[in-house]
Amino acid sequence: MRGKRWIASALVLTVLTSFHFWYRRSVQAQLETGFGNWTARIRPLGWDVRYGSVTTEGWPESAVLRVNRLTITTSDVVGSGFLSLGCDTALLRIKLLRPDILEITPTGPLSLRFSDRPPIPIAAGRLLVRLPLRSDGSVDTLDAGAAGVTVVLPGLGVLALKSFNLHADHAPSALTFAVSADSISLPESRYWTIGQDITAIVLEGVLNGPMTNEPGLAAQARFWRDGGGSLDVSRLTIDWGATRLDATATLALDDDLQPMGAGTGKLVGYGVALDALAANGVFGHAAVQAAKAMLSLLASTSAEGKPEVVDVPLSLQFRTLSVHQVPLVRFPELEWPGR
Repeated sequence: MRGKRWIASALVLTVLTSFHFWYRRSVQAQLETGFGNWTARIRPLGWDVRYGSVTTEGWPESAVLRVNRLTITTSDVVGSGFLSLGCDTALLRIKLLRPDILEITPTGPLSLRFSDRPPIPIAAGRLLVRLPLRSDGSVDTLDAGAAGVTVVLPGLGVLALKSFNLHADHAPSALTFAVSADSISLPESRYWTIGQDITAIVLEGVLNGPMTNEPGLAAQARFWRDGGGSLDVSRLTIDWGATRLDATATLALDDDLQPMGAGTGKLVGYGVALDALAANGVFGHAAVQAAKAMLSLLASTSAEGKPEVVDVPLSLQFRTLSVHQVPLVRFPELEWPGR
């Protein structure tokens, strides 16, 4: 009797082990096929994907595809030149108990490059991208998180972030997004009037309108504009030293494919912020003085030692940003490749 039990236990263990091996190989094959299909699908859209060796690992709790020397490049960006992002290794992981979630973890430093400019090294203590997979293998939701991020900006120095988070949901005619960054330390090579550290930046909104896979950013932007596309910013918060901005806005593209729109903003400590923008050459001194004089008439009375507070309407038209109908700054023309 004892011998039969041992035989039965051995058979059950053999069956479970075989099933686990088969299941892992099935998920592994799904990963390899999905990666190959993804590279084939985006190449006709102007993306160049290059990589070295591809190996499998992850036994026993997950299936992992290790893609070495991965580089993704496109020349179809706003302005001239190309955009390239590369990493030493990218790990594509599906946990066997959660086959509906694809996790992507770049290992080693990332390298971001714009055209022939020096590469921008990016390092993170933790970087994870999570993509829930639909039954057909497509993706309509993205979650990305990073901690301990450092970005080496050529000619400026190190930009550091304690944390960065991104969430996006894609529907047929809308893209909902939320982006946040905390404890941002600016490069020390420049003097920042407001302060070296930004407490937090939050951006939330919805990109509405039809999308097209037609090659060319200009063609895609024109299609989106002609279909009534708009960007609804439900929240923009910048908390920087004694200055804070809370704003909402609706933006679109005009006949020349230039941004236009309107919104409202609440500014706390605007005087310090405007002085900083003038000191760093973002706005001219004359424009800053005019803006400060106008805002001082609209600002609410604050207690002694407290920063000024003002609620103002904002507008962007013909590349000119105006505050309460007073022109503040004129932006350079946005160039679209292939236009």
